Amino acid sequence: MLHASRAYETLYLSKKEQGDMAAALEYHEKLLRTRHHVTDIKTAGKIAFYQMRYRSAEKDREIADLSRENRILALEQQINRQQTRLTLVVTALALVLLLILAVLVLRLRRERASFAHRARHDGLTGAANHQHFMAATERALAHCRQVDKPLSIIVFDLDHFKRINDAHGHGVGDDVLRAVAEACRPVLRTDDLLGRLGGEEFAILLPGSTPEDATDIAERCREAITEIPVAAGLPVDALSASFGIAGLAAQEEPSLRHSELIARADQALYAAKNAGRNRIDLYDTAAA
Repeated sequence: MLHASRAYETLYLSKKEQGDMAAALEYHEKLLRTRHHVTDIKTAGKIAFYQMRYRSAEKDREIADLSRENRILALEQQINRQQTRLTLVVTALALVLLLILAVLVLRLRRERASFAHRARHDGLTGAANHQHFMAATERALAHCRQVDKPLSIIVFDLDHFKRINDAHGHGVGDDVLRAVAEACRPVLRTDDLLGRLGGEEFAILLPGSTPEDATDIAERCREAITEIPVAAGLPVDALSASFGIAGLAAQEEPSLRHSELIARADQALYAAKNAGRNRIDLYDTAAA
């Protein structure tokens, strides 16, 4: 198309010099049409070029946007994974802390229960200590009066216990005291309470029991104690205990205190010792 434009221009100039104005005009018109066509082609080419550049730029922008979206998506996924790991770590730490707290609470409860048990029981025999036995007797006496039931107390003391300590030492004496408590426990019922009042003196609280019931329990304890040297394998020739019993029938002597009832059982105990030991005596209210 560019060559044709040059040819028309040469013919136009040649005809013009020759004075052939009609031919020159014809070639001049062809030249103008050719140049317009060339211009249109160039313009269309430029338009196509810019359209291609625009499409390319759009494609680049789309690719950039897609790449940015992919990076954002990847970042969001990374954040989600980190949040998931953080949640798992926090949950695990919370579970560990709860477990530690539960262990501490359990240990505290056990220690508190152990302390409460030690505060109420004799460390050597496991029987109720003097303070706890007295408090329990006071409560039991008040309850039996409320529900119209009898109550009895047994107080017993090992015979010639000092001889055992002198002959075999306090270690054997302690073994004997532990064996006495172990021998008497199977004889007692659920609501009964064995206590150590001090030294070799023990007591048994029997809520709801008459002196006759208490006598049966005391006799079984007395027999069990005499069997301890053989049953427990202790190096003592013989072992025995003297028992004193005091009781109250329902609604009897409503003003009598628990300490006075224990004192009565203690008096009966000494009567048993004075009568020869290894026996059971009941407190005689009429004789008193």
